[in-house]
Amino acid sequence: MTPRPSYRTVPGARLILLLLALLLLTRPALATSVGTIFSGPTSKDGAIVYWNPAGMTRMDGTHVMLFGGASLIQIQHQRATPSAFDGTLYPEATIALFKPNLALGIVTDAGLSGLPASPLNDVLKDFRFGVGLSLPIIEGASWEDTYAGRPASTRYYSGFSYQALLYIELALAYRINRYISVGVGLDVIGALVTNSMAVDLGAKVNQTICSVAGSNKCPLGAPLQRENPAYDGQVQVDGTGWGTGGVFSVLLSLPPLLHAGLAFHTGAGIIPVPIVIDVELPPALMSYMKQNLPSIALPVLHAEAEIGFVSPMIITAGAAVTPLPELEVAFDLQWIDYSASTEMLVYISSTTTALIRDQVLVKTKKDGFVMGLRGAYQLLDELRLALRLELSTNTRPEAFVTPVSMDFHIVSLQLGAGWQATSWLYLTLEYGHYFLVSRTIENSHFAPRASPATSLEEGFDLPSPVGTYTGMADSLSLGVHLEF
Repeated sequence: MTPRPSYRTVPGARLILLLLALLLLTRPALATSVGTIFSGPTSKDGAIVYWNPAGMTRMDGTHVMLFGGASLIQIQHQRATPSAFDGTLYPEATIALFKPNLALGIVTDAGLSGLPASPLNDVLKDFRFGVGLSLPIIEGASWEDTYAGRPASTRYYSGFSYQALLYIELALAYRINRYISVGVGLDVIGALVTNSMAVDLGAKVNQTICSVAGSNKCPLGAPLQRENPAYDGQVQVDGTGWGTGGVFSVLLSLPPLLHAGLAFHTGAGIIPVPIVIDVELPPALMSYMKQNLPSIALPVLHAEAEIGFVSPMIITAGAAVTPLPELEVAFDLQWIDYSASTEMLVYISSTTTALIRDQVLVKTKKDGFVMGLRGAYQLLDELRLALRLELSTNTRPEAFVTPVSMDFHIVSLQLGAGWQATSWLYLTLEYGHYFLVSRTIENSHFAPRASPATSLEEGFDLPSPVGTYTGMADSLSLGVHLEF
């Protein structure tokens, strides 16, 4: 007779954390321009503190920019495979993402530009100082619980999830001569993580039972049926961590015809983010285990851990030409080093069960590129109009796409206006529409597995994500600029 196992010897229970962490760290990336439609590596507004600190030398006095806006992104997913629970196709699901675009920038000469002429003052007057705050990278998604009266087809992926990088910049710039300026700065980078989701614990218990029984051939959906909403475990994760990096930049000028800038944000490397993990076990699963497998006690699933959140290196370049006094044409290119890290480390500091252990996760992304072309026209002395065309590239290979790790080629068209309301107040208003290039996923590493052989395979043991992904987005933003 085979002895009944104790939960303390169950080898598969730690998979819950593996699945949790894999979902947590594979959100769709959304890197967007910081500031207004007029902002860029050569602009004369507060967003220049992020884009290119050397460009602060183009401004005298004190400039304050407060910019707020949001993009509402909706993505439709039609799953290609039927439900493992009842064999029918799921209705089309809608993913929503509310992405705030916030920026604060302060640039000042601290009164140095007005100092009387002297050898020392002639050096001091070319210094500029800046403070900035921005959200250049936000990832996340929000899902409905049901579609057409049925449990959501993506209930094993996510409910509500966000992670973001918050940049706080302290910058210094110096104009060497009328042609060359340089800038340096300190980036204080905050990594913000929150995640609420459901995990198919029925599938995990199947693997545990099979492993304990010592079987090499495990039925895919036995004894518990996969994708049964009654066996969904609710998971909540929250955490915040901080790191520091640097920024180095240069501005080349041939005023008033040409300005060109280059900036290099080092990123903060791996930011340690303490997280708290709570898993609420479904009553139906607890009842089943008590009646049918009383010797396998499911422990309370709670852990405190630390993840290594990668802050990518970012390089930005751009140029602006003024062919006419009223017209400026600008181009900018941003490269984001998403592919630098292929491993994510999860360290457990305390837990309610020894079966939740440290993990090494493999994630796959391609480098990201954001390219923008802008034209700005001074229609009236008080009114300036702008049009911006932007392209951002897909960073997720097909084999690693799921409803929470999707990414698209995105083409956006933005319209904006700037109004000089008074000598000290300048207002901007803009609207943008985003076209997401649809993706049909036919090949994926993520698929249901009856008996995963390794911990890495266990992380990919999810409902099949193959199917069609489409989407669109709109944004509306307002900027307030003060000049002293």
